[in-house]
Amino acid sequence: MKLTQIFNFVLMIIGVFLITNNQESAYPLDVMAELPATQIKSEQVIVMGHPEESCHCVAFRLDDFSDTRLKEIKIQLLDTFYEKNAPLTIGIVGGKFGNDVEFVNYIKEKIEDERFELEIGNHGWQHENFEKLDFQNQTTLLKKTNDKMMNILGVTPNVFITPYNKFNSDTLEALKQNDMNIFSAYVNKNSIPFYPLSNSDLYHFPAAATTGQKDSESKKFTGISHEKTLKLILRSINQHGFVVVMMHPYEFSTIQKGEYTGEINWEQINELKHLIDALKDYDLQIVKINGI
Repeated sequence: MKLTQIFNFVLMIIGVFLITNNQESAYPLDVMAELPATQIKSEQVIVMGHPEESCHCVAFRLDDFSDTRLKEIKIQLLDTFYEKNAPLTIGIVGGKFGNDVEFVNYIKEKIEDERFELEIGNHGWQHENFEKLDFQNQTTLLKKTNDKMMNILGVTPNVFITPYNKFNSDTLEALKQNDMNIFSAYVNKNSIPFYPLSNSDLYHFPAAATTGQKDSESKKFTGISHEKTLKLILRSINQHGFVVVMMHPYEFSTIQKGEYTGEINWEQINELKHLIDALKDYDLQIVKINGI
């Protein structure tokens, strides 16, 4: 093993102990509060660390993807990225996908469309907390979802979007057992200062920005403005040279009497469109996660 590979692996192991306490509900609202109330253009794209390796790019990941609920919203989200000519990575929950033939065919059409870069990610079998599972169970569940995606969609994911943003050292070994070399959890203030972009057997590209937040009382996801998301994106670009933006379908649903209706929240869809347009104004390339 090369010295650079050893160094990168040590950094990743350190990151395991620093990041494993992250949860999907832990949106960086404290970070948002720290951001100056100035115009977006005051954020300059100046990449620190390893600019010669950095892609200066943005990857969107859509978590909790299944065919059990909110299907119209998921279709609208994919259509939005398609219309904007923007790549997207979706994290499919293997055990909750494959029963709706019409919906599955829609996904297959988008995968096969050469005009759309749609990446299929593994998001667990039943959205399990992998941190609580042993190595064998993690290995088995990753394989079950990958095998199902190959059987249904004709693709084998090499990206693992960790449910609840949880993982441990067994997760890293389970990924290698399944020939997967990329995973994405969530970055926080205590995480390692940079993430290797080359000469590694396993890459961690954590989310550092979101398009929504989870209410601490109602436990419901709601969307945030594209300006807030953009500030988080630019901050991560400056720190790491790339950014992964975490999304959930729930953020784009209207809520009535404390429940998701499944009706599209067009205001939030428009916020997403404004965000994609703003990234293009900054000349930031949008890529799939494995394009980082």
